[in-house]
Amino acid sequence: WITQYSRLGYRASLAIDRLLAHWHQQLQSTPIESVEAQQKYVREYAEATQVTQLMLEKMRQKLGSIPLVLMPATLNEPELNQKIRGSTDNDHWLDQPALEVARRAAAGESLHEPDHTHWNAAGHTVVGEVLAQELLTHNLIPANLHRTKLNQ
Repeated sequence: WITQYSRLGYRASLAIDRLLAHWHQQLQSTPIESVEAQQKYVREYAEATQVTQLMLEKMRQKLGSIPLVLMPATLNEPELNQKIRGSTDNDHWLDQPALEVARRAAAGESLHEPDHTHWNAAGHTVVGEVLAQELLTHNLIPANLHRTKLNQ
């Protein structure tokens, strides 16, 4: 079951990540100088958020009683995270990976690509290890599936 649902989640999270990164990168690389450009950005970001919410709702419908596991890529956007998280109690929201990335980055570790819109290989390693531990802690995966450096 984990392979089937993790593929669905991977495809959805990859699409969401690409969509949000596109708008984040636009904001970082291009100053929004005019009111019209700023309004356009706000509309596009709202559209991306709505698409994300619709994708998550479709995933929830497809999964039925199986909980959806969500994690933020960053804690710097609490409003967006709340919209993505929604109001359901069935999902599992795991913010520990993002907290750990923020903690290590603040301590000087290089965990993001130069444009700061994506994790680099080291960032993905940190997130993967912490996420695996969180999934175990919350009994979301069987203990015998856990294969990370954390248990070595």
